[in-house]
Amino acid sequence: MLSLAANELIGSNPFKLGRLFKLQFLQLSLNNLTGMVPTQLYNTSSLRFVSLAANQLHGCLSPDFGLALPKLQEEMDLENIHFDNKGLHHDPNDDGPTLQPGRESVRGAASNIAVVSTPTSVTGGSQPAQSSDKKHRSWIWNHLTIVKKFKDANGIDIGPRVARRWLVEADHVVSAPAVLMGAVGLMPNGKAEISWWLDGCRSRVASSGGGAGLFWLVGGGCRLGSVRRRMEAWLPFSQPFVRAKSLVSRRHLFLVGCWLKFGGFGRFLVQKRAGELPTNITGWSNMEEINLFNNSLGAEMPVVVRSLSRLTRLVLRQNNFRGSIPASFGNLSAMSMLSLSHNKLIGSNPFELGRLFKLQILQLSSNNLTGMVPTQLYNISSLSIVSLTKNQLHGTLAPDFGLALPNLQQFTIAINHFYGPIPSSIGNASRLSKFDISYNSVIGPTPKSLENLNDLEIFGASANSLGTNSGNELDNIMNTFSNCSNLRELSLNANNFSGLLPNSIANLSKFLSYLDITENHISGSIPVGIGNLLNLQFFAVTVNMLSGSIPESIGKLSKLEEIYMYTNKLSGKIPSSIGNLSQLSMLSLSDNKLEERIPDSLGNCKRLVGIDLGYNNLTGTIPGQIFRLSALSIGLFLGGNQLTGLIPMQIGNLRNLGKLDLSENKLLGGIRATLGSFQVLELLSLAGNHFEGTIPESLNQLKGIQFLDLSRNNLSGQIPKFLGELNLLESLNLSYSMFEGEVPIDGVFKNISAFSVVGNSKLCGGIEELHLPACPAKALQKKKGPLNIKGLSRLDIAVFQENLG
Repeated sequence: MLSLAANELIGSNPFKLGRLFKLQFLQLSLNNLTGMVPTQLYNTSSLRFVSLAANQLHGCLSPDFGLALPKLQEEMDLENIHFDNKGLHHDPNDDGPTLQPGRESVRGAASNIAVVSTPTSVTGGSQPAQSSDKKHRSWIWNHLTIVKKFKDANGIDIGPRVARRWLVEADHVVSAPAVLMGAVGLMPNGKAEISWWLDGCRSRVASSGGGAGLFWLVGGGCRLGSVRRRMEAWLPFSQPFVRAKSLVSRRHLFLVGCWLKFGGFGRFLVQKRAGELPTNITGWSNMEEINLFNNSLGAEMPVVVRSLSRLTRLVLRQNNFRGSIPASFGNLSAMSMLSLSHNKLIGSNPFELGRLFKLQILQLSSNNLTGMVPTQLYNISSLSIVSLTKNQLHGTLAPDFGLALPNLQQFTIAINHFYGPIPSSIGNASRLSKFDISYNSVIGPTPKSLENLNDLEIFGASANSLGTNSGNELDNIMNTFSNCSNLRELSLNANNFSGLLPNSIANLSKFLSYLDITENHISGSIPVGIGNLLNLQFFAVTVNMLSGSIPESIGKLSKLEEIYMYTNKLSGKIPSSIGNLSQLSMLSLSDNKLEERIPDSLGNCKRLVGIDLGYNNLTGTIPGQIFRLSALSIGLFLGGNQLTGLIPMQIGNLRNLGKLDLSENKLLGGIRATLGSFQVLELLSLAGNHFEGTIPESLNQLKGIQFLDLSRNNLSGQIPKFLGELNLLESLNLSYSMFEGEVPIDGVFKNISAFSVVGNSKLCGGIEELHLPACPAKALQKKKGPLNIKGLSRLDIAVFQENLG
């Protein structure tokens, strides 16, 4: 097996891969690979799965494709949708599959490659044998697929034309079941495309019938409401069809992400209300796998009967099933996977589940299950994955936890009400890679036997009570985890840990990418050895009592993406080595005692989307380099410091900024007119500075502004009426400045609780709740009516104008 999927690999596939004559699984999808598939790969006859999806590969499939790779499996899963690269070209010389003598069925050939262009050696299904020079127009072979974009050798988009011909003009559909791809982006997105897609598939799917195999419908490629209704309307799932021609003989049923909740699926199983499975499933005796993941099915959980004795995998997660888990599930003795996560299930876990001695995967997370975990589950030694996260379960972990479940690889019970200690027997679960007990009431101490878990990658214990107030407990814990050589994520936040942050933190796994010890009572300084954790991407020590300076060695962590150190007692300067962190996206150092200048090198962190340095003792001017960080979008928070000087001219570059807080500093000069270019700005706070002049007219372009605070400055002039025309403005503070004239009455100025203008002695008018004096012009007009200047002397007019002033 060679799996390099979901990386950033480039270049071509090396031809030397063809020397791996024992290779069965090749997964290179989700990269940026280019070039053609090496012909040497066709020498690897042992290949069962080949996944090259989502790359930039091109070329044609080999003419002897099916002969060269006879072991490719007939049935796909969601991770094995092959050769759907957007650059995979059609062979213009291939009119369709050749039906060779002795190759009457595709079942023995390589038959699950999801491309429209089939190689000439692949047959068209259970048709009578024909001579090798004959072509058959039924080019829908074993799995019917639609490729969203399909190009010919000249790069011309021929996907709709080819697929339309294959679907609509086909003489008939082969006996093998249809597979309609959509969830991975293969299904057309436009109404016009999907119309012929549905029309072409409707009658063909209806006529597909016998033969073992799977029925697989994968939706999700289009979210158009009308198309959604049409998809459900044409599904030919009447009860006679299901029993006579489809599910009775099928071994696998996949209906994944198909929005099944309207009449189409209701008719599928003849329910009184659409979108429900029957409470008693019968007639599916050959069924080995049912996957209805990510639909909108509701009502009670179906009562599975003994007739499903072959069922090994039941996936009903991410629907709207209600009620309790049926005890009859315990009769499914062949079950290896039970996935009921993300529903609305209530009640307790039936002890009958303890009879499923072949069960390997149990997923019941994100429901409303209550009660204790049945002790019978500890009898299932085959369990490898247990997920009970986000329920209302309680109780303790069995003392023999690790001994009873020796094959356990993942155990997650986060967001429940479990209590008691972590059993020391956990060290016997030697295959454990993920253990997450976050947000419970589990108590310490943390067992030293955890050091035996060499395969442990993720340990999550956030928001528990593992702390015991012993002086060196954190040092012991770090020493324990330093023996877990594959540890990648460690979460110990909010556990009442106390004592010094130990130097042993530097001995943690070289693979560690995530470290969170926030919201404890940890003191001391950040060890210089933190620079040893070269793969660290997330580092959080917030809300502790750390002191001292931030070590320069933090600049060695070239992969670091997020730093959170706010609410401590850190002092000294911000190390200039932070400028070495080219991957840094979030920097939060607020509420400390940091001093001196903001380093210019921060401008080297081009990926920063958020900076929070507020409420420190930083001095000097704001480096212009910060305002060249065009990726800044979440916010820039520099308030509560001792910053001086003008706002740099470059501030206009931050057009995508969402929040800007420069309050409580010593900034001066005028408000930059370029602030008006911030089209998505939601919060702007310049309060508590020495800004002067008027509010620039350009701020009328802040269409997204919700909170605006310009209070406690030396701003003057009239309050602009356009502030009342900012439709999203919810809070406006103009207090304690030098504004004069009439207060507007529109928009935010209609609600006395939404704005403040106190401390401006020369204001008048506004809504009555302000209790301001009427403006002079309006007072005179109200007393004498409209002014008639005829007959007035120049002196009278001059006196009137003086009163207005």
